Amino acid sequence: SDPTPVDTEGDNNLLSVDNQNVIDILTSMNRADFYHQLYSVEVGNGVDTAASTVELWVCDQFKQAQVTTPRNAKTVVSDGENIWIWDVSDPGYTNFLLTEDLTFEDVLGLPAFDYLNVLETAHITEAEYLMLEEGNSETACIFLATQQEEDADVRYWISLETGLLYEADAMNNSTQVYHVQQTAFDLLASEDEVFSDKFILPDGTSIIE
Repeated sequence: SDPTPVDTEGDNNLLSVDNQNVIDILTSMNRADFYHQLYSVEVGNGVDTAASTVELWVCDQFKQAQVTTPRNAKTVVSDGENIWIWDVSDPGYTNFLLTEDLTFEDVLGLPAFDYLNVLETAHITEAEYLMLEEGNSETACIFLATQQEEDADVRYWISLETGLLYEADAMNNSTQVYHVQQTAFDLLASEDEVFSDKFILPDGTSIIE
């Protein structure tokens, strides 16, 4: 279910966020550089929905993702300039250069990691501080609603703790056609052993070396 905003009235730590200052606030936030993150993704038209999960391992500019759908699973790795993709069941991989028009997140079906570039050209219709409550946990977020195309509204929830995207959705004529939400997050150290096998191609080549 969607996160439920907690009533923050009277909270002394409530941030004064509005349409005019939200970009400056987001620009000043620090973003995590070493982490493990899990997203659920849904794309639909109001009738049919395609669901997937994206598991991310990020070590500065080096990234690995496992994208899983009901039909298949693929691995995607990047060194910040190049990208390699292969199906889990097939060791053959595809390699190409990343560009401004094709980013790592585009391949994963996620909003742009550099969301500030997107927001600077979007028409912001709403911005505020929200404390999201799910179960026994709370997440402090900056919320933005934007209009990026005619009849298309895109909303973002940015985590104050990590500076990363916590949730986003796209509405088209009041129908939710896209939804992504963080379901797990672990902050890691740059030398964490968990990264030791994350950036290796099927032929044994390490993209770090």
